[in-house]
Amino acid sequence: MYQFYKMKIINAYNQETLREMTYEKSEPILKFIENFENTKDIDEDSILFDSVHRTLLARYISHSIEADGDTQIYKLYFKTKLSEFQVPAKNFE
Repeated sequence: MYQFYKMKIINAYNQETLREMTYEKSEPILKFIENFENTKDIDEDSILFDSVHRTLLARYISHSIEADGDTQIYKLYFKTKLSEFQVPAKNFE
């Protein structure tokens, strides 16, 4: 059993970590993965936000799971591009 569960959103093109979130339970991450796996074949972009609140258009590719001490790390790989429409950062406060 792990103490923490970390989800990393990764740009599949350059392996850059776009966003990282830590949880005490794995369920939110597993639901997130399940949703993307179930809609993987739909020819439509998803909207994600990186760590500096830029709006990204993204296509889910795959995920991997690793362990680092007491943390299980879920890496979710997306093809991404910066959206022409950007949400003002003040909306995230």
